[in-house]
Amino acid sequence: NTALISKIDKITDIIINLKRYRSTENFLSTVFRYITDFVPEVDYGLVTRIYQGKVNFIDGIGYDTEELNKINIPEESYIIRKNIEVIEINDKNIESINKSVLQEDKYEKLLKHMKPVKKTLYIPVITDKKFYGGITLQIAKDSEKNFTADIYKFSNYFSRLINLYLSVKEYGDDIRNSYRNFSSKLAMVAEAHDNETGKHIYRVGALSEFIACKMGFSKNFVKEIKDYAPLHDIGKIYVPIDILRKNGRLTSEEWDIMKKHTIFAERLLGDDVYFKTALNIAMYHHEKYDGSGYPFGLKGDEIPIEAQIVAIIDVYDALRSDRPYKAAITHEKTIEIILSSDERTNINHFNPKIVKIFEDNQNEIRMLWEKINLE
Repeated sequence: NTALISKIDKITDIIINLKRYRSTENFLSTVFRYITDFVPEVDYGLVTRIYQGKVNFIDGIGYDTEELNKINIPEESYIIRKNIEVIEINDKNIESINKSVLQEDKYEKLLKHMKPVKKTLYIPVITDKKFYGGITLQIAKDSEKNFTADIYKFSNYFSRLINLYLSVKEYGDDIRNSYRNFSSKLAMVAEAHDNETGKHIYRVGALSEFIACKMGFSKNFVKEIKDYAPLHDIGKIYVPIDILRKNGRLTSEEWDIMKKHTIFAERLLGDDVYFKTALNIAMYHHEKYDGSGYPFGLKGDEIPIEAQIVAIIDVYDALRSDRPYKAAITHEKTIEIILSSDERTNINHFNPKIVKIFEDNQNEIRMLWEKINLE
């Protein structure tokens, strides 16, 4: 009873915490380990995922997955099976690899790593949209054990659980991609409305991505920053054209209207959870680390980190760009201004950690900016 309750707890843990897994690989590895708890007959096993044109060995029992991955097995050599099945093993064949497709030397290398097996239970990793790979559970050749009817039940259960996770992930990815595509269209609208900025929005997106990556954020968050940084000035579409394109200094009344573009962004982006990063950037990228910014006078970590990143990139790009009211400044002079402060900006406006990354990687920033500007 204790063992059964422990297994049920593990299943419940997977279901309740589907969102916690950092990646598909992390989820599949966890499920694989849980399956082996339910199937004591297993002597060996592997989890494979088809990814970027290769067969990737994610996890294994009795196998050195690091060495297996060094063989670089191409995707087209993997045998696609869409159903759970038990495979009788021939010593001269590997159940999931098409020998006639894989190069002979690679097949021989793979064969040397394989264990002597008499039966394999194969569980496909698959959804209605896509084939991802498979889980193989193996019984050693000299074993008296066999797969039982209960094992099929457990395998079917875990297969449905895997399908559920991947299907939900695909659905979420579809939604995120739709939002990102929509955001790119919004960014184009903003650029057309404020056409003097030219490629400003694209440079801000790419340079913000660079800084976010250097700060060690997750791939998903870095991508969100890249995709949504171009929307930082989306609220300007509500600012009158005569103010937005005025050739000269704004009056205090005009400047008050201009500053409201941060708040205006909420009209478009609202409280939609998928636009949270976009709204944080658009609404807070003019806040200053020392509390002297707008619209709310936030300071320090009160400002979302994505907005802090875009803030310094926005200033860098603005200084380097031609505008109706000023000429462009060189990269070297721009760095000097940001790091030493003048009447246009102040080093205390920015997060010191971001400033340090900016300073340490200034040559890469210059090259990236110039590359985008020439495209």
